[in-house]
Amino acid sequence: KFPYPDALRLIQQHEPDSGMLTHTLLKMAERQIFDTIDGGFHRYATQQDWDWPHFEKLLEDNAHLLTIYLSAWRTTDTHRFKQVAEQIISYLFTHLWNDAGYFSASQDSNEAYATLPIEKRSLLPPPPIDTTCYTDRNSESVRALWLAHARLQREDCRQAAITVTNYLLDHCVTAHGVIHHPNAPKEPVYLKDHAQLTSALITTYQHTGDHKYLNEAETIAKKTITLFSTKKGFISFKGKSIGLLKTPYKDVTDNALIALALLDLSALTGNAPYHTLAKQALE
Repeated sequence: KFPYPDALRLIQQHEPDSGMLTHTLLKMAERQIFDTIDGGFHRYATQQDWDWPHFEKLLEDNAHLLTIYLSAWRTTDTHRFKQVAEQIISYLFTHLWNDAGYFSASQDSNEAYATLPIEKRSLLPPPPIDTTCYTDRNSESVRALWLAHARLQREDCRQAAITVTNYLLDHCVTAHGVIHHPNAPKEPVYLKDHAQLTSALITTYQHTGDHKYLNEAETIAKKTITLFSTKKGFISFKGKSIGLLKTPYKDVTDNALIALALLDLSALTGNAPYHTLAKQALE
């Protein structure tokens, strides 16, 4: 049983005071899928009541769920949602933060560690970390951190959002496009990385007022259009690949991500073609 953050966000956007959503978020927070000691959500549960999880933790899931719990707290004024959001932030900074200036991808599953009480867990080393800096997941984290800064007035979230944004610009943007992680080959490149980083840059511009980030967002958006745009929307990758990935395809979620980024750019720059391309992505 997975949290499916995208489904939760869809409900939240259309019915922000949904009793079903509130019930789900409360139950997730009180069952074993949520780590009340170290903070953060595990990847999935094996039982219907959110118990007996697979104890791996992913940056992507926790960044999504941070946004969801912060938004739910604002909508419902449920204090527990604020507590969960703060515990997710604590987990991200304590376990996934890399001093190079980004968030690591995940923490391995270790049932023996995760099921210990706090007094015994503190005596053991935590499960190992996959220290890869994935562009799309760190970009999602940037947006979540800006929301945390706005809602919780946390300066550490503001500083981290800027640091991660700059790290991605310095290490994941090349003349060939946005690469999936700093050590990735120059191709293939993926639409999702371009869309997520564009949105992160826009959000960072909106919170800092620094036009450098808006300019970088436009540069990446133009590269995205060049690489991925077709008459029927955007293909999801470009470059040499193997197997089924040799055939370009249009992914609905990826196209939705780039559409949102282009709509924001159109509103901020007055560039109407961005709006037209966003519409094409959703057709």
